[in-house]
Amino acid sequence: MARKKDSSYVDNRPTTIPVRYCAPEILNSIDQSNYSKASDVYSLGVLLWEACSHGKIPYGSNTNDSDVRQRRLDGEELLQPNECNNQIWSIIQCCLYRTPDIRDTMENIQSKFLKIDLE
Repeated sequence: MARKKDSSYVDNRPTTIPVRYCAPEILNSIDQSNYSKASDVYSLGVLLWEACSHGKIPYGSNTNDSDVRQRRLDGEELLQPNECNNQIWSIIQCCLYRTPDIRDTMENIQSKFLKIDLE
């Protein structure tokens, strides 16, 4: 997750990234350390998708992470779950933009959730 780095802590261990949940810019990164608020928003979008799909694993039809990574880099996107409210799906889509600069902020996401009419 996006955090300010503490110069007193250095971790040189290889990092395992959750390819099903991480933003495309992290999958494309050589050092895979460019986490940001925008990449956190992307991960939130995947978690929201998972919740709306009753716990299905994102890209679950394929269990091999390297295959999932390639499919994601090729542009495969998550589809709207059958029982996902259109208002919630709209929020999820704003989290899952491939371009980080156009993803919603956490504050905007919160505001949108507060405006949802669940009736």
